[in-house]
Amino acid sequence: MRFCSLLRCGCLKVNWANRQNGNEVVQKLKELLEFEFEANQEAAKKHPATLALAKAVKCMQGPAVITVVSSVDDDSGALLLALERLSEKGYSTVMVGTERNKL
Repeated sequence: MRFCSLLRCGCLKVNWANRQNGNEVVQKLKELLEFEFEANQEAAKKHPATLALAKAVKCMQGPAVITVVSSVDDDSGALLLALERLSEKGYSTVMVGTERNKL
């Protein structure tokens, strides 16, 4: 469920800003989460799936529903961040996860 937590980082970032951070432990945790979120954002920008989605979006006209069928693996976080960004831009997105075949 690691990829689910990536999408929540944006929400956490906003929630942290609304609180008084007098507690040192809370501040350290906040810094760690922000660092992880920024690192994930940078990695997602260069990910092949993100680049493919950007290319596909350039060919679209008007509102669209973007459906992605992909196996859930370690790279899913980058893909989900890309889909989240597209959702923020007004696109509807659907992620269909499949199990990877084990050899």
